[in-house]
Amino acid sequence: MDSVLREALMDNWETARTWQKVEWQKEDFKYICKPNFEGSIEEMSGTEKIFKNNEEVYYFYYAGGLLTK
Repeated sequence: MDSVLREALMDNWETARTWQKVEWQKEDFKYICKPNFEGSIEEMSGTEKIFKNNEEVYYFYYAGGLLTK
């Protein structure tokens, strides 16, 4: 599973975990990264999922923002 996630993130490094929805597929695996926020980076959050043969096998909720001094 780790290699599928790594490849999906490397192939979509400019858009995954940002404001854009990403769908990537290879063989039996499908990766979907979907933001669920509107606004700026201070409110960044979303989900990513991996499916194998249309069955969800991985789920991750991410959230982030800016670090300030």
